[in-house]
Amino acid sequence: MEPNEAITDPTSNAESMLYAANITGDNRFTQALERNIDFLLFNAPKNSDGIIYHWPGKKIVMVDSYYMAPPALALTGHFEEAVKQVEGFRKLLWSDEDKLFSHMWNDEKMDYFILFLMILILLLILILLRRLLMLFLGE
Repeated sequence: MEPNEAITDPTSNAESMLYAANITGDNRFTQALERNIDFLLFNAPKNSDGIIYHWPGKKIVMVDSYYMAPPALALTGHFEEAVKQVEGFRKLLWSDEDKLFSHMWNDEKMDYFILFLMILILLLILILLRRLLMLFLGE
């Protein structure tokens, strides 16, 4: 895999690879697919729920991965992992409001948003504590 290559893109041809292996008898096709699937299972960067990120070094999940990784995983017998990826992609990318899938989900932006919310909540707690102290101390 090239350093800037999308992680799930090489799995889009999984069925073709198996077909080529069966037609030609050349096990290089099967070996290449097995290496790719092993990478997805054991080395691909994933979020805390185990959902595969789309790009190396970026915490981004993209809808493109939906039609690439799960079918390849299922085709090679990793049914539970395929279902896990489908459910994870849906959880991150589906918009109930729009009834559409988003193109991407960025965990890094969400991390900053959560940090912002935590700081905001902390500030509100401090303001509330200050007011309570002022009430009890009679200021």
